[in-house]
Amino acid sequence: MKEARKRAGFTQEYMASLMHRSRSSVVKMERDQQAIEVNDFVRWMKLTNAQDLMVAATLGMDITTLQPVIEVLSKLVTGLIILL
Repeated sequence: MKEARKRAGFTQEYMASLMHRSRSSVVKMERDQQAIEVNDFVRWMKLTNAQDLMVAATLGMDITTLQPVIEVLSKLVTGLIILL
């Protein structure tokens, strides 16, 4: 979650305001010291435009493992769209 926030260029304070939470709550969520509801997790990832990280976390994968797969799938889909 921290990676998603940082990649989006958000501070903890800004993320807290978007999530309607306290800054300390954001810190605890990022450190896995506080449980997060699924809908809050999905919202966090959407707000930070980190759906790739959401998929990786859901599958229990590291993003570095998932990134090449996403790139190949993206090329395949683009190729199919061009053919149609």
